[in-house]
Order: sequence, then C-alpha cells, then structure tokens
Amino acid sequence: MVEDLAVVFIYDDETNTLKMSNVSRRAIRSTLDRAMFVDIPETPEAPLDDESARRLGALALRCLAEAHPDRPHD
Repeated sequence: MVEDLAVVFIYDDETNTLKMSNVSRRAIRSTLDRAMFVDIPETPEAPLDDESARRLGALALRCLAEAHPDRPHD
C-alpha cells in the first residue's frame, strides 16, 4: 500500500555503492519509533519542487557521508 511506503537509503561498504529501497513502514515500525526526524513541510511559500528535491538529496548524501567518514567524497 502506498500510504505505508518508506524510502530507505544506505551506503554499502562492501560494494561501495549507495542503495535505495522502498520498504513497508510496518516492517520497520520499531526503528521509526526511535528515529529522529526533520520535518519538511510543504507550503505555498515553500513548495516541494525541483529545488527542494535537490536540497533534500544533498542533505541525504551529506548525512550518509558523515556516517562514513572513512570514504572519500568530493
């Protein structure tokens, strides 16, 4: 069900690849209950558009890079 969808990004150290997956939120509920979230509201003044998608992608990559400081990143 689409309403139950979560998108998960991980960095795989063994293959040096970024992986993305769609996962049921029910399957990871206990992890989500303990997670810290950053709310990104959509408003007429700040729509979720191409620019916000670019910034969100950059934020996701930065978070992954900080979690893997031993990996080179430019």
